[in-house]
Amino acid sequence: MVSNLLPQERATYHKEYKSLLKLAPGRFVLIHKRSVLGTFATWQKAVDAGYERIGLKPFLVLQILQGQACYRSEAPIRRAVHSSGRKRT
Repeated sequence: MVSNLLPQERATYHKEYKSLLKLAPGRFVLIHKRSVLGTFATWQKAVDAGYERIGLKPFLVLQILQGQACYRSEAPIRRAVHSSGRKRT
C-alpha cells in the first residue's frame, strides 16, 4: 500500500513542503530518510543524483507542486527503478 512506502521520506517532504514550494517550485526534490539532499531541474537528474549519493537504498523524488503536500502514488518509485537502467534487487 502506498501509505506504507518510504514513511520517513514522506514525513520529511510534508514537514519541508512550504519552504520547498517557496524556494523551488516546479523542481524535483531528492529526500533520503529525514534529509532533503537537493532540488533538481528534472526528475531524471534527481534520480541520477539519488543513485550516485545513496546507491540502491530507498529514496524519494517528487516534483514540488502547489497543493501536493503529501506523496500521491507509487508510480515515481517504479519509474526510478526502471528508467535508471539498473537491475532491481
